[in-house]
Amino acid sequence: AVVSTQSTGEYELTITDLEASDTASYICIAKNDLDTDGLPITTPVWVVSDLKFTTPLTDKSLVKEDTFTLMCGVTSNPPVNIDWYADGQKLVKQNNHVDWDTDITKSSDGEFITSSVLTVQN
Repeated sequence: AVVSTQSTGEYELTITDLEASDTASYICIAKNDLDTDGLPITTPVWVVSDLKFTTPLTDKSLVKEDTFTLMCGVTSNPPVNIDWYADGQKLVKQNNHVDWDTDITKSSDGEFITSSVLTVQN
């Protein structure tokens, strides 16, 4: 529910029962009786949701010189960045040996879906 109230020259906008789709840049624009615009004031509002892993990592048993791929999926609001680590060290992309692609999409209910695919090859 959206409620707008005025008291002593101040205006207040209240949104209850927030959902991820309420994430937006909200703007307050003041206009007088002469239809003269004032300066707009803008503030971004994020409706934060729990970060949920949707694609868990799985154990891999590999043979030397194999190529392997790991996938990681997360839903969240706001969107997240995914970094990959091996034995506590942040991985960096290097000469096609270690590579990954990350994709961020927004679902119909306002959640962001981040998926990342890591490939390590010899």
